[in-house]
Amino acid sequence: SLIDLAGSEKATSDKDRTREGKYINTSLLTLGSVISTLAENSAKNKSDHVPFRNSKLTRMLQPSLSGNARISVICTINPDGSAVAESTSTLLFAQRIKRVQLHAQKKEVVDTDALLERYRKEIEELRKRLSEKEASQADGGPVLKRRLSAREQLDESLAMHNLNARIKQLTKLILTSQTVDENKGDESRPASPMKVDFDMSPYQ
Repeated sequence: SLIDLAGSEKATSDKDRTREGKYINTSLLTLGSVISTLAENSAKNKSDHVPFRNSKLTRMLQPSLSGNARISVICTINPDGSAVAESTSTLLFAQRIKRVQLHAQKKEVVDTDALLERYRKEIEELRKRLSEKEASQADGGPVLKRRLSAREQLDESLAMHNLNARIKQLTKLILTSQTVDENKGDESRPASPMKVDFDMSPYQ
C-alpha cells in the first residue's frame, strides 16, 4: 500500500478549506502522538497505550503500525527559507519515526489438506511411541530391569496418558474437519423436489 499524507494546512479565509485544514492538522497531530508513543515504547521496552482510535487516519494505519507490516517512510521538505518551520517539524517527525521498531511476522496460510495430513502423521508417530512403551512394560524391557520408584511409575503412567489424550484430540480434529467438509458438499447440492399434498376438504 502507498499512503500519501497531506502536509500541515495553514488557516485561510475560505470556510470549507479552513474546516478541511482543521481535520488534516488534527489527524497529523494524532499521528505524531502515536509515533511518539511507539518510539518511546520501543526505546524503553514498554507497552503503554497507543492512541490509535483518536483519529480515522491512525485507525486505518493501526494494523501496519502495530507490527503486521514492513514500512518505509519518505519525508519531503521544502528548501525555501520561508518553510523553515514546516521543514523542521517534518525532520523531527522523521527522527521520531526512525526510533520505532516493528517486528513483522510472516503469516502462515493454513492448507486444510496439509494440516490434516500433518495430524495423521503425528497420530502415527504417537501410536508408535505408545506401542513401544506398552511393549516395554509387557516384556520387562531395559526400563523395567530395575524396580521403578513410585515417582518413576507415576511419570510413566502420566506420559502414556498424555499420548492417549493427544491421539484422541487429533482424531477428533480430523473427524470434525471431515464432517464440516461433507456438510459443505451437501449445502452446495440442490435439494430434491418434494411432493406436498394439501388437504383441501375444509375449502370445498
